[in-house]
Amino acid sequence: MVDSASRNCIWNILSPRQRSQKLVRFTREYCLKNPEFLTLVNSENLSRHAPKKRRSY
Repeated sequence: MVDSASRNCIWNILSPRQRSQKLVRFTREYCLKNPEFLTLVNSENLSRHAPKKRRSY
């Protein structure tokens, strides 16, 4: 999703500062247009930090 959308950006001709600004702007706009992406990322983060179940022998 993000990768295919970011291919439209021209990164080679920008200064590092401009690239950073463009990346932040792109990410913000992408998240606003695709709220399900934030939900997916949030769910993934929560599931990775869930307490592990201990085995009882």
